Amino acid sequence: SFAQFAQLGMRPRHWKEARAMFLVTIKNVNPYIEENDEELLALGVDSCAYRFWTYHVMKPALIAIASMDAVFESEVNRKILHKSFEPLSKDKVRSGILFYQNLFKMHPEVIPYFGRTDMDFLAGHLFDAVELLINVVNDFEKALPVLRHLGKIHDNHKIPVFTYDAIGHVLDQTLRQNDPSYGNGTEEGEHLVTLWSALINRTVLVTTR
Repeated sequence: SFAQFAQLGMRPRHWKEARAMFLVTIKNVNPYIEENDEELLALGVDSCAYRFWTYHVMKPALIAIASMDAVFESEVNRKILHKSFEPLSKDKVRSGILFYQNLFKMHPEVIPYFGRTDMDFLAGHLFDAVELLINVVNDFEKALPVLRHLGKIHDNHKIPVFTYDAIGHVLDQTLRQNDPSYGNGTEEGEHLVTLWSALINRTVLVTTR
């Protein structure tokens, strides 16, 4: 979906570049293009192909980007996430170990994939990565290396992609246990859930690509 492209970092300039490539490809690669089709493509911004891409591809794509930016480009939201994470960040190794204990209790089906892993290392790295993601949440270009490195660590430990949903679920539960305002039914509490959900979903999407 267009939301996933936005989560992966597609910006308006990327969609403009894709539109240009789309028009060039139609003209130069299609062996069956006829003379009247070439004349239509030569209309540029008035061509059907250009208008199709602009209204049926770029428009929903830009709406998705604006929706994503409303969450991730806000310094206020970054500060809200940072404050919510403070109880867990005081001792990230301990918090990470508690997190994985909860993970194995709530999702025992993932235990075989973590059985030979250095859990102290993995636990500390998980919350180090979360803290870094919060710090750069409104600068996605800086977040990409963090997300890719986290995915590489899981790949090296042969932790399969399907476990990420369980990790996201347990992180949600861990936040509920450590932050009384998280999901407490108030407008602020539900906004906090929305922010963390967006961050978790984006993290899972990028690290599994």
